[in-house]
Amino acid sequence: MSYNEWIKSAVAISQGYPLSIREIVTEISLYYLPKGETEKKEIRVKALWDTGSQCTLIHHSLEKTLNLDIIGNQSITGVDGIPSLERQYVVDISFHQDMIIPDVKVTSSGFGNGKFNMIIGMDIIGSGDFFIGSAKAKGSDNEFLMFSFAKPSACSPKDFVEEIMHQRRATPIVTKQTQAQKLQRKGQNRKKPKR
Repeated sequence: MSYNEWIKSAVAISQGYPLSIREIVTEISLYYLPKGETEKKEIRVKALWDTGSQCTLIHHSLEKTLNLDIIGNQSITGVDGIPSLERQYVVDISFHQDMIIPDVKVTSSGFGNGKFNMIIGMDIIGSGDFFIGSAKAKGSDNEFLMFSFAKPSACSPKDFVEEIMHQRRATPIVTKQTQAQKLQRKGQNRKKPKR
């Protein structure tokens, strides 16, 4: 996909946070079909973006609220290292009205600290471009943390190492030379007279 095609098809979200933040949590919508009903409902939830989670999770309390049909079971291992077999469901995830990911498998779990009731895992993060970096507000010296996610992934991922190395090769590094260093180099470049 070319860059212009990507621009036309991509959808993205972004949000700023104070530099002191330790978790990226966004408010999102879930669209779900409760047992025995024919129309989907919407619920707003708080989701932690977690690159350490292989799959997207919902908290057990949210699982009860949604009242979904179980589609299967998933073995998961939490940070405690203890595996458990948990129920799996399907929901649609909406980050905003232009960015809906349909038919996402979510697994129930007992995670959390009460600040969020869902975890966005690498199954979603890996399907797009995920960025966290410091930025400055326009016209200000105040820094903040910028989070951004775009889907689908851009045609050319950002590689900071490659970009820095390319720029260093393209732009010679200029250092200040003392007058003595300049004279010393000048003397080394002169041809010595033949005797």
